[in-house]
Amino acid sequence: MSLKRATISNVKWSFVESISLKLIGFILTIILARLLSPEDFGVLAVVNVFYLLTNSFIDGGLKDALIRKQGATDAEYSSVFWMNLILAILFYLILFTAAPIIQDFYGYENLTFFIRLQALSLIIDSLALIQIVKSVKDLNLKKVSQARIPASLISFIVGILMAYMGFGVVALITQQLVNSALYVTILWFRVKYIPSMDFSWRLLMPLYGFGLKLFIAGYLNRIYVQSMNLIFAKFYSPAPLGLYTKAKNLQLTPSSLVIDSIASGIYPTMVKLQDDNSKLKAFYVKNIQITFALICGISTLMYFQAEIIVSMLLGNKWLDMVPFLKVLAIGGLFMPLTQINRNMLKVKGLAGLYLKLEVIRKVMLIALIFFFINYSFITTIIAITCGGALMTIIDMHFAGLKIKYTLIEQLVDILPYFIIIFSVGLFTNYLIGFAQLNEIYQLGLFSMTFFVLSALIIFFLKRKIINEIILLFK
Repeated sequence: MSLKRATISNVKWSFVESISLKLIGFILTIILARLLSPEDFGVLAVVNVFYLLTNSFIDGGLKDALIRKQGATDAEYSSVFWMNLILAILFYLILFTAAPIIQDFYGYENLTFFIRLQALSLIIDSLALIQIVKSVKDLNLKKVSQARIPASLISFIVGILMAYMGFGVVALITQQLVNSALYVTILWFRVKYIPSMDFSWRLLMPLYGFGLKLFIAGYLNRIYVQSMNLIFAKFYSPAPLGLYTKAKNLQLTPSSLVIDSIASGIYPTMVKLQDDNSKLKAFYVKNIQITFALICGISTLMYFQAEIIVSMLLGNKWLDMVPFLKVLAIGGLFMPLTQINRNMLKVKGLAGLYLKLEVIRKVMLIALIFFFINYSFITTIIAITCGGALMTIIDMHFAGLKIKYTLIEQLVDILPYFIIIFSVGLFTNYLIGFAQLNEIYQLGLFSMTFFVLSALIIFFLKRKIINEIILLFK
C-alpha cells in the first residue's frame, strides 16, 4: 500500500473509531443513568480518579518514544513490554494496599473492593502497548479500530445486562474490565507479537530520555485542567462554571472528531517521513490546510448559530452559555494547529522543546487567570483564549523551523480558508436573518447554504484541498 493510501486509510479508521466510541459511550451513559443511581456514578468517579492517576505513570512516554524510533529491535520491544507490565503490577499492589485507607477517608461502603477490582485494568491495559506501537509504525490503525469497536460493543451489552440485574457499581467497573480484556485479546490475535525474555535497562534509558519529557508535558496538562476548574469554583458561583463546562463539551464534541481522527491518522506517516524534510513539509502543509478548513467550518457554524444550537439541544434555560460557546468556537480554530505542530515536535525528537513550550503555556495561562479573575467570568475565558492563540503561533514558529517552513508561510497558507469560510458564514447569517423561520429550519438552511457556498468557493480557488477532503470520506 502506498504511503498516501495508508495515510487516508488511517484517517478513515481513526474517524470511524472516534465516532463509534463516542456514539457507544453516549448511548451507554443514557441507558445506565436510567438503570443506576447517581450515587453509583459518584462512587465510580472516585474509583476512576485513582485508576487514571496511576495509569498515566505506567507508559511513562515509552509508547511515543518507541513509535518514533526507526529500526526498533526485538530487545527494545521486549524491554518496554516487561517494563510496562512490571510497573502495572507495582501500581496495582500500591492501590490494593491503599484501598482500605481510601475507603476510611471517604467512608464509602465497599470502596476497597471497587478500587481493587478496577485496578485490574492497569495490568490488562499494559499487555497491549506493543501491539498498538506496531500498528502505528506499520501505518495500520485499522487493526486497532477493529479491536476497540467490537470490544466496546460487547462490553456495552455486558454493562447494561449487569446493571439491569442490580449489580450497581460492579456493573460499571465490569463493563470497563470487559472492554479492556476484549480489546487486548483481539489485538493479540490481529497483531502478531510474542515478547521474548530480553530485558535491558541500557536500551530503556534512551527511550525514557525522550518519553519522560512527553509524559511530564501531558501530566502538566492534566493537572492544569483540574486546577483551573478548582480555581473557577473558588472565585465564581457554580452556575457560570456549569455553563462554561457544558459549552466546552459542546464545542469539543464535533471538533475533536475531526482533529483526533486526522492528527492520529497522519502521525504514523509523519514518523515515516521524519528524515525527509521536503516530503514531511509537503505532507504537513496539505494536512494542516485540510484540518484547518474543516475546523473553520465547524467553528463558524457554532459561532453564528450558537443560540439555536443551545436552545435545540439543551433548552432555553441554558441560553446564558451562548457567549461562552462563541468564545470557545473562536478558540477552537487553534486546536488543529496546536495538535499537529506538537506532533511535528515529537516526530523530530524535540521532546525537550515540547516540554518547555508546554510549561510556558501553562504558566502564562495560569497567570492570565489570576490577573483577570476579579473581572467577569467571560472576560477571563476571553483572556485564556487569546493566550492560547499566542502560544499556538509560537508552536507554529518552532515546529516550522525544523522543516524550513516559516511562520509567515504558514499563515499565508491557512488564512485564506478562514477569510473565505468566515465571510461566507457572515453573509449567510445576514441573508437568513431576513427569513422568519423556526429554529430547526433556520439551522438546517444556514448549514446547507453555508457549507455548499464555502465548498464551491474553495473548490474554484483551492480545488486540490477539496479533492483531498473528499478522499477522506470515500
